Amino acid sequence: MSVTYTNPGPEDLYTDQVGSVSLLTEGGRQIEGKTPFGVDTRIPGCPSDWVARMIPPGESVTECSIHRVTDDRDKPFTVGFAEAGRPGLVTWRAPLR
Repeated sequence: MSVTYTNPGPEDLYTDQVGSVSLLTEGGRQIEGKTPFGVDTRIPGCPSDWVARMIPPGESVTECSIHRVTDDRDKPFTVGFAEAGRPGLVTWRAPLR
């Protein structure tokens, strides 16, 4: 899964938000992602512009995580983000490709 976000500022932001993203399935499972972190890691469909850097206010970054759905009968339904200082997940529907 790729997520692009923009730093609203006013400070630099470390590119580590992908650890807060989960995939929620129709069956009610919440699947945390694994980050393909590594220097020169190349996984098709996963951008590499996010690895271990700071993004200044107003700039955007795309992060990638891998979420494995192991039950063929269960389907991805929505994406959830754990926002600091807020209970539960902020969720949104995203197109599946």
